[in-house]
Amino acid sequence: MFKNMLVATKLWFGFISVLVLMALLVMIGINKVNAINDDLTKISDVNSVKQRYAINFRGSVHGRAISLRDVTLVKDASELSSVLADIDRLNQSYADSAKLLDEMFTNNIQITDDERSILASIKETEAKTLPLIKEVISLKQAGDEEAAKAMLMNQAKPLFVEWLARINQFIDLEEAKNKDVTTVVRASANSFEKTMFLLFAVAAFIGIGFATLITKNITRRISVASAVAESIKNGNMSAQIDVSAKDEIGSMLLKMQSMAETLKSLSSEIVDMALAQDKGDTDVLLNVNKFQGSYRQMADRINALVTSNQDLNNQVMSVINEFGQGNFDAPLKPFPGKKLFINNTVETVRANIKTFITEMQNMSQQHDLGETDVVMDTTKFKGAYLEMSHGVNQMVASHIQEKSEMIQMMRALGDGDFNLKVKQYPGKKEEINKNLDRLKAKLKGIVDSVKWVTNKHAQGNIDMSLHAHLFKGGFAELATEVNAIVAGQLELTEKALACVKSFGEGDFDAPLEKFPGKKVFVNEAIEQVRANLKALNQDAQLLADAAHDGRVTVRVDADRHQGDYRKIVNGMNETLEMIVGPIVTVQQSVETINTAAR
Repeated sequence: MFKNMLVATKLWFGFISVLVLMALLVMIGINKVNAINDDLTKISDVNSVKQRYAINFRGSVHGRAISLRDVTLVKDASELSSVLADIDRLNQSYADSAKLLDEMFTNNIQITDDERSILASIKETEAKTLPLIKEVISLKQAGDEEAAKAMLMNQAKPLFVEWLARINQFIDLEEAKNKDVTTVVRASANSFEKTMFLLFAVAAFIGIGFATLITKNITRRISVASAVAESIKNGNMSAQIDVSAKDEIGSMLLKMQSMAETLKSLSSEIVDMALAQDKGDTDVLLNVNKFQGSYRQMADRINALVTSNQDLNNQVMSVINEFGQGNFDAPLKPFPGKKLFINNTVETVRANIKTFITEMQNMSQQHDLGETDVVMDTTKFKGAYLEMSHGVNQMVASHIQEKSEMIQMMRALGDGDFNLKVKQYPGKKEEINKNLDRLKAKLKGIVDSVKWVTNKHAQGNIDMSLHAHLFKGGFAELATEVNAIVAGQLELTEKALACVKSFGEGDFDAPLEKFPGKKVFVNEAIEQVRANLKALNQDAQLLADAAHDGRVTVRVDADRHQGDYRKIVNGMNETLEMIVGPIVTVQQSVETINTAAR
């Protein structure tokens, strides 16, 4: 019955059979894909979500453990407030994740008994740990640091370890569940793949069977002619053609053979020309004398087309070359017909490049004038030029932002904020962080060294100095200069004190070298003391000489002195007055008695 069917009927029968198999394949595929989708949804929307909340738990608990340790270690009230704020933030993060996880358990979204058991144990440990956290904080705030540390290490630490272990148990459970579901998904995918291959093989077998049956019902001669035409169509001009028959099909095959030979010659000419063109011999063209009729016209048109394209390419490449050398005003004559798109393309490139350069020049000029918020107008570009303009704007904005941040950081360092936190830059910009951190460390190191030396000097260890050998470059010079300044001041002080010591030992002529610059005020102060002591000594000597000569009424002029020196002279005068007064009275009395006796 099959061999009596029409060719069209056989084709329809084979097509419908293949179509039925395709429909069956689609239905099986849809069923498998839905099953795999359900399993993947369980992984991504259920198990992974619960695992994410548990990971949030772990991060919060670990962070609070570290922060609680910091509570017992910090000394400054502001640092304690910062650590307590971190604990509150971590508490809130834990509470947010716990709320969402509890909602999943309340709604019974694919919850197992193991999950409920582990979550209950997590909450149990949480209930035991939270009061200890508050107690440690309370002890710290009350000033009992030792009790806070003891409670942290002896009571809170084991609970934190237990808390994290139970959270990790929950995370491991979700990971195991995901692995189980993944195994099922892989098995389904493998089964689906085998089914697809099986149905494809059946469809291919049926299609090939029908094609074979249909081909056997076509005459051999038509098959031969078709094969020859197919060979010529595929470019096989050397196919053997049986032209022995004298019928219409034989005549057709003979003409096919002549056509194949002509096409073979034309193809050979085209290949030779193409090879010559590839080698750079652009003047090589087809030999049109080998062809006749339409084939000759075809060869002429190919030559004309090649020549035209070469001329067009030369003109375009000349303009592109000018563009490459920076001459964006190089002219290009209009091409005819649809070739005008080449002009449009070149002019579009020209306009985009010139607009891009203009925008960049404008932005550069404005930035030179201080208008750093000026950017390229990206609305003037499309495609890659738009991406380039966005990239330039982003790059410039990034550099401006980085400069602003570095200026702020340098200002902070200049203001003495050596605890400034430096923003971390990516990639090769990491060198910025290294240099800023190095500068901050060096500045902080030199300041800490100065504080240390100052403290040592305040304790009386005036021989202490900065360890300049610990620094390099300008910082070493700075430390050396500071040491030199301190040493100079110490030397000045020692010399001045040595002179004062001599004054205390009675040597008012003790020498003191003259110090340079504004240090001369030390000489002036010492000489003022020297002058006052010498004047005081002269007045005392004056009183002693007068007393020795019997001139007991001689007194020192106190107006020559100032301050406490004047008080000393007045005291000397008053003391002499108290001693000499009775003597004068007795003298006067004696003189009166003598006068009366005479």
